[in-house]
Amino acid sequence: MLEQNIKKVLVSHDEIVTAAQKLGAQLTSDYEGQNPIFVGILKGSIPFMAELIKHVDTHIEMDFMLVSSYHGGTASSGVINIIKDIDQDVTGRHILFVEDIIDTGKTLKSLCELFKEKRLHLLKLPHFWISLKGEKLILKQITHALRFQMNL
Repeated sequence: MLEQNIKKVLVSHDEIVTAAQKLGAQLTSDYEGQNPIFVGILKGSIPFMAELIKHVDTHIEMDFMLVSSYHGGTASSGVINIIKDIDQDVTGRHILFVEDIIDTGKTLKSLCELFKEKRLHLLKLPHFWISLKGEKLILKQITHALRFQMNL
């Protein structure tokens, strides 16, 4: 039923699963025994985060944030509004923001600035960067690590 409304598939289910498997294996290796907190940025991150955590074979915790930078429009205002914050203390913890598609990067930059105050050990941003160049789709699996001694 829904398939009839889809004009073009940009990234197949199999491609997403394969990427999540690879990223999950890497995160398992990176965080074995460290109990990181995966923070999903609602609502778009839910499908990818659900797939990703299936492939992370170490103890993790999950939390969610709901932020908005669009304020009713179709373009980001650059100012984020936190509608739902995380529910747990993250001081000294490894945090991995899980985002769906990153447009301008302003939301994640703002979140990183906000979380600087929490004295995190390390913040990682596992996500997919998807961009269209003409008719060609580019899908890159990216994991950014930001140490808070660096300037963001």
